[in-house]
Amino acid sequence: MGFAGAFTHGGAQYIVSNGDAGHGISVYDASSWSLPSAPVTPDRKVMNVDQEPLFTIAADKETYIQDLVLAPDGHTVYALDVARQRVIVFDLTEKKVIADVAAGRQPYALALNADGSRLFVANIGIFDYSLVPPPAEGSGFSKRGLRVPPFGFPSKEAEKIGRAHV
Repeated sequence: MGFAGAFTHGGAQYIVSNGDAGHGISVYDASSWSLPSAPVTPDRKVMNVDQEPLFTIAADKETYIQDLVLAPDGHTVYALDVARQRVIVFDLTEKKVIADVAAGRQPYALALNADGSRLFVANIGIFDYSLVPPPAEGSGFSKRGLRVPPFGFPSKEAEKIGRAHV
């Protein structure tokens, strides 16, 4: 997964997810960025990506943002946390998280209608997976988690779990 980003209206600032380094979003001053005067190449920077953010807003420590959209109001950011299967709502004016809600099974992308009154979440999964805690020290189980699925598919167990999370 890569980083997600969006420019504020007018392009003066750039909002970007900061992956597992900050578990939230960072806002950068983009007013000094300009189009390249020469072709972009892998060894040539287009903008100063080493600059410090204007501010950062952290969410839960397990958060990993896959996608984000800026609302028409210019200060509400909807971010898709794929690690916890949630939509996190950030307020850029207050510089804080204002909501954190379930996003359904394996959320993948967000879309906002033109007036900002409806947020759409695209989901790609069948099941609502949860984090598996690491095994007890000395138990002999792999720290990588389950070696096999917890139940067969199709099966009565799979159907029961699927219906429970619809």
